[in-house]
Amino acid sequence: MPGPTGEPCTIFRGDRSLELDADAVLLATGGLGSLYAASTNPQGATADGIGLAARAGAVISDLEFIQFHPTLVDPRLHPQAGMISEAVRGEGAVLVNELGQRFMLELDERADLAPRDVVARGIHAQYQAGHQVFIDARAVESLKGAGFLARRFPSITARLKASGLDMALAPIPVVAAQHYAMGGIHTDTRGRTSIPGLYAAGECANTTVHGANRLASNSLLEAMVFARNAVNAMGSDAPGRACGIGELVVGQLPAVQAQAPLELPRLQSLASEHLGVYRTGEGAEQLIRVLDASAPVAQDQRALVELDNLYTCARMIAYAAKKRTQSLGAHHRVDAASQDNAGNTVRYGWVLDSAQPMNHQLENKEVHA
Repeated sequence: MPGPTGEPCTIFRGDRSLELDADAVLLATGGLGSLYAASTNPQGATADGIGLAARAGAVISDLEFIQFHPTLVDPRLHPQAGMISEAVRGEGAVLVNELGQRFMLELDERADLAPRDVVARGIHAQYQAGHQVFIDARAVESLKGAGFLARRFPSITARLKASGLDMALAPIPVVAAQHYAMGGIHTDTRGRTSIPGLYAAGECANTTVHGANRLASNSLLEAMVFARNAVNAMGSDAPGRACGIGELVVGQLPAVQAQAPLELPRLQSLASEHLGVYRTGEGAEQLIRVLDASAPVAQDQRALVELDNLYTCARMIAYAAKKRTQSLGAHHRVDAASQDNAGNTVRYGWVLDSAQPMNHQLENKEVHA
């Protein structure tokens, strides 16, 4: 039987593609971290579920709400070192710039223990001012005894050691990095999307449980509660069942007028600049103009599919970031008229123009050299 949209599902295994028919499809593809130059996500986080659902006609909601983790070890210097948990700061580690200044003391009374979005903005501001940021845990080791950090944080210590780093001996360079997408494929608490027969669970779904600014570890709800709900609903729902969208103001993205080739590094650079910790209406508009006049290009089928999904996701984030003119949660508009959230409660959903199917034609980037 055909899938929920009347078309078979195509999956990739190595260099082969397979088509599968299904009564119902559950998307559990994770996040969108590969859209950004710096992310805590695994490499496979290429927004595949969001892209697939969008092309099937599903509503994608709340995508402007992207959480940034404050302390990813600078991937330009140590690409395999990973992130340093907030628990390290909970034990007493502090954030400093290259001058040794504890800049968070001036930004929030909670200093280094302020919420993620506040700390991420503080670190981002330091880099914009030309500084470098470090997490310094040496005083913790000194106060609590030799070997404390290794015993308390064995996994972090092992990752750092593999990259030639030791937080007991020296400050570690860190940056704010994309961490979690609160928005995604619009669902109810049973995993139903706006398309009958199509379900979503995990980070690619938007159950709204995270609001505009997710709390740490709440993603366990997605994996352990809502994913089970979705599986149960798949087996028991009557044909035609779908989630409601009455709480959303749904907009349609315009058709793309593709002109210029767009490769992954360029997309990551644009997203990091305009859809990062700081956002402006002008920046979102500039990005929209570029994306709406671009076509993803890659050298093999899988890379093109993943890039197209990231590109689709970037367009939706850009339109959502432009639409929400006030700051809310993890969405920080530095050009907002005020930071008063009164009345800032409208939720936005987005669908693709019906004339935007996946472009399966491969284009070699050398053609455009």
